[in-house]
Amino acid sequence: MKNVTRSEKQMILYAKCYFGKIDYEKDLQYFIANDLQITADKVHKEDIVQFVITLYDKLVADGYITFSVKNFIERTFQRKWVYENQIEVRKEDIMKNMLSEIQAMKINGLDLPEPDFTILVHKYTIYGIELYDSTGNLRSRNEIQAEIRDIEESLDAL
Repeated sequence: MKNVTRSEKQMILYAKCYFGKIDYEKDLQYFIANDLQITADKVHKEDIVQFVITLYDKLVADGYITFSVKNFIERTFQRKWVYENQIEVRKEDIMKNMLSEIQAMKINGLDLPEPDFTILVHKYTIYGIELYDSTGNLRSRNEIQAEIRDIEESLDAL
């Protein structure tokens, strides 16, 4: 596969639901932040769209996605009409169609790694307790249990 980065491979896994429920609005910025080694708050919508377009182009060039301008445009407008009852198409709609095609493609021969759940640390909580620290490392069992005890004690005090 032509120079597909680790973050792009993780994005493929995300599009194929390896990370659980998909929430493009909240999650995509974390893959770009991981790729650029910046914090997610510094990622803009334009960065996300460009990242997905670049990945899509690589997958088309390598033959994983069959591209036809006519079919792509028809599917983009069809998705927009079916899901939002609108015909106005924005860059985000084109990006979502690309991600949909990535989700549907076959992954044989892609040499994909295991999902790196630390990319989406904001998603992984139990009862509001963060399982990963701010650097993406899994917090220790003792640390999490101590936080649970603190919450239980504060509830008992009520």
